[in-house]
Amino acid sequence: MSEGFKSNNRRKYTEESLKYAVRAVANGMTVRKASLTFGVPCMTIVRYERSPMAQKQGRPTKLDKTEEALLVDMLMAFENSGFPMNKHDLRSFVDEMGSGKGLFLFYS
Repeated sequence: MSEGFKSNNRRKYTEESLKYAVRAVANGMTVRKASLTFGVPCMTIVRYERSPMAQKQGRPTKLDKTEEALLVDMLMAFENSGFPMNKHDLRSFVDEMGSGKGLFLFYS
């Protein structure tokens, strides 16, 4: 007998289509129709409609988007010059960035 296997066919949708679906439901469209129209699972629409905090799961980030983009650019520049950073160097650099902002970052 074969054991049950789980398929990896997850639906893929954009944040924009999710926002449109939630907005359509708020304007009177049924959840099922919004799900079929925008390609977002029904329960996802219901969860985002019920809880405005559903979009903010997880811990807050330590670095903002511009700092992350700067960090990525710096890592790519080091790699392209032939001196890629290892994990230890990267963590100490991020710690220095955080200490400049008054943050103390701890890693496990």
